[in-house]
Amino acid sequence: MVCHLELKPGVRLHGTSPEILFAVEIIREVWEEYGSPMCRVTAGVDGAHSALGEHYKGAALDFSTRTILTPVSRLVSTPEESRVQLVREAVAKVASRLVASPVGVDERGNMKFQGSNFFLLLEDVGQPNEHLHVSYRPQAFGG
Repeated sequence: MVCHLELKPGVRLHGTSPEILFAVEIIREVWEEYGSPMCRVTAGVDGAHSALGEHYKGAALDFSTRTILTPVSRLVSTPEESRVQLVREAVAKVASRLVASPVGVDERGNMKFQGSNFFLLLEDVGQPNEHLHVSYRPQAFGG
């Protein structure tokens, strides 16, 4: 199954960094591996975001994780619990391909990953607003 890239109506991409566009392709590839029919960008430089302003600088995008569906062969408990397990697995695979490692869970239970180039945050798992936030946050090289 081919996974198509889609923008949620109203999403604006003006000024999005090339580094984020690289991440988009990695995410689309992983979503395709998990049988998702689409990779949907739900926020770009539009909307209300944190004070860091990564979205407004074109250094972050949000992606729906609701398009990752659970095949019957992967059901381990309820359909929703199985889907959440697959979402976490898919996001960990994206993080690995972007050379980002798990750095913990925040106070709201959101999974965080950090690498030398990208920060990922799986937010609101199991909630209607569930999504993957990906931002380009290059780390300074130590010496």
